Amino acid sequence: MFQALVTLLDDEDEELRTMANNTLAPLRDREFRGDLGRPEHKTPEGGWADWMEKVESKAAGYKKDYGVCGWGAKQQTADLPGNRKSTEPIDLYCQGGAYLLGENLVTRQPVAKNPVQAFELTLKAAEQGYVPAQAAVGMMFAVGKGVVQNIPEASKWWVKAAEAGHLLAATNASISLRGAAAERWAKYVAEHTQGND
Repeated sequence: MFQALVTLLDDEDEELRTMANNTLAPLRDREFRGDLGRPEHKTPEGGWADWMEKVESKAAGYKKDYGVCGWGAKQQTADLPGNRKSTEPIDLYCQGGAYLLGENLVTRQPVAKNPVQAFELTLKAAEQGYVPAQAAVGMMFAVGKGVVQNIPEASKWWVKAAEAGHLLAATNASISLRGAAAERWAKYVAEHTQGND
């Protein structure tokens, strides 16, 4: 829906442009009240395309990491990770994602969901240091997907991924931990998300 509204901002029909502008107004400049002595920002910082990408990325959560497998790509090719019959960490991660999501992430063909197999493959990739897999293993431990729920183990994997720069894992680590460790990751998330809302 937002993409359609953003597209209408450039429409030839003035009425459609106005309706799209009015609908998007609360999103484009949340701080604007009319009495701040500054003009209203008509587009978000970085432009509408950047804003859309951030919104879609945030909404996708951990699924956005499966983009390396071809998930969400407009053009699918058989040589993408997960289809190469390899035991490289990225291939294991993509194969695990297929069992988790119930579809081949490259071809979009249905795959029987198998949370245990998904966890095992993703764990192998995580143990080999693949950061998105470490973050996913943390989430699988947290929700008990394919493995017995274990919050301390989830926190351990989230911290590993966060130390490598995975922002969503850092967010979850800040929530699941206590004291100084929680503060560290909350500060990290705040520093890396300023201006990204």
